[in-house]
Amino acid sequence: MRHRSFVPRRARIMRFASTARIVAAFAIALTAGLAIAQAPPKLDIGFDQRLGATLPLDMPFVDTHGDATTLRQLLDGRPAIIVPGYYQCPNLCDTVRTSLAASLARIDLAAGADYRVIAVDIDPDETSIDAEDAARALGSAAVPRGWHFLTGAPRATRALADAIGFRYAVDKANGGFAHPAGAVVATPAGVVSRYFFGVEFPPGDLRASLAAAAGDEVGSPVRALLLRCFHFDPVTGRYTGDVVAASRVLGGVLVAGLALLVTRLVRGGPGARAREDAR
Repeated sequence: MRHRSFVPRRARIMRFASTARIVAAFAIALTAGLAIAQAPPKLDIGFDQRLGATLPLDMPFVDTHGDATTLRQLLDGRPAIIVPGYYQCPNLCDTVRTSLAASLARIDLAAGADYRVIAVDIDPDETSIDAEDAARALGSAAVPRGWHFLTGAPRATRALADAIGFRYAVDKANGGFAHPAGAVVATPAGVVSRYFFGVEFPPGDLRASLAAAAGDEVGSPVRALLLRCFHFDPVTGRYTGDVVAASRVLGGVLVAGLALLVTRLVRGGPGARAREDAR
């Protein structure tokens, strides 16, 4: 009787282990296939955390009205959130700005009075008209209070990008730019204080970072999955860039999870048998 009660359980474990191995093998093959079929071009893209670096405060930029301005003028004694990207970006840039605006609406600090948001264009061919269109895409008839959408010459935008560690490149294969997604918090003196990577900006973290930057504090490096803005080809239906990276990560997590589950089940076999024998 004890033998009959254990055999079906062990058989179930063996069947599950066999199925798990098949699923794991499929996941590995799928991940490898995605990496081979959709591997993006090798571009020097990244977001290096240069905490304590000073922004190029006197480099000339142009606002949505076509007027010349500088970061020093815009900061005006307040902390700021710097959002690099470009306005006709078909991928993450609009999502970054929209997500940031939604999170800022949930904190008890006022844009303009307590902080500034400064979007900076990395595309030298875009104009103040493109900047204004990007501002209106946030759902307002005009540029939101406390927000500034800038364009500039390559020398100015590259100087800012270098200061904050924002590495981007022209995506010649698909047009546009390949670049990381995120934002940087700067102190009123224009010193890099904190980084946010990706498209999520937790309101509590935003408020704490702005308060720290207002006190001229420089934060510690953060760890996060870096999202990079690449291209989606509607003809082939393939993504490049972070979808490939994400598929590798998710595939690895799936395989690791299945392996752990199978190990625990198999190791639980003798224990299960002992419990059956005890009965």
